[in-house]
Amino acid sequence: MKIAIIGATGKMGAWFCQEFIKFGHNVTGIGRNAAKLRELDSKHHIQGTTDYTSGLTGANWILVAVPLDVIVQVVQNSLPFIDKGAIILDILSVKGSVLPILGKVCKEVGVQYVSTHPMFGPGAESMKDRNLIITPVPEHEKAVAQVKEQFIAMGARVTEAGAEFHDKMMALVLNLPHFLNILFGKILASSGFEFPLIKQFGGTTFALQEFLSLNVNAEDPAIYGQFQFENPAFHDLLKEFQELIGQYTKIIETKDPALFKQWMQGNDTFFKQDALYSKSNSLFYRILKILS
Repeated sequence: MKIAIIGATGKMGAWFCQEFIKFGHNVTGIGRNAAKLRELDSKHHIQGTTDYTSGLTGANWILVAVPLDVIVQVVQNSLPFIDKGAIILDILSVKGSVLPILGKVCKEVGVQYVSTHPMFGPGAESMKDRNLIITPVPEHEKAVAQVKEQFIAMGARVTEAGAEFHDKMMALVLNLPHFLNILFGKILASSGFEFPLIKQFGGTTFALQEFLSLNVNAEDPAIYGQFQFENPAFHDLLKEFQELIGQYTKIIETKDPALFKQWMQGNDTFFKQDALYSKSNSLFYRILKILS
């Protein structure tokens, strides 16, 4: 299969170039920066071009790995060079506001459109046993089966979800962890103490939380900001968070052991649904050993 990847010099674009090549596909990377494309070719032997005509003509799949705020314009600029019947895929983390627009413009020119979301970053060794979400777009459903089959063949665990449900789940599994780790870092940075001193007093829970937070805060603020800004489901979650902070503050100020116990035991009961629950403590220390 011939696959063109727009945004090939970005982290995820480059990752998908390499992954598709591993599975025997003919991959062309498309980008604006000729120097970065040459570097991609030098490092990973990926054919690259800044020319949309040569890069897109004859492609069966076109994976668009660009940020949310530019994807509509990028797709619209690309459509004149894409063959009818080809499939465009995105890897967007937020679906609700963009999918109807892209679905409409693709349908008008006879191009199929499938929205995907790899739940892993460019540090993943492969797609094997990684979660990947497919969001079917109205009037483009017939392309979903082909995309799903291909990603399953590459080892991914594929789940289908509508746009609204996807965004609600992302508020919980992506926006919320990012927010909590950004907030954790901000509180430490605002404490007035140097980090090496704080770390001298840290225990096991702090060590793991620190590792998560430093990785989140080292990412691109522009990309992570879009995740936070553009998901209405996360905005609703923030309101709930503020209410819970008020309740928790009252529990602490009134020193209410019964309510404190109720919160923790309720959470514990919820997490018992996880198959790894019984191993969580031993896994916790194994992870810490790797990090130390």
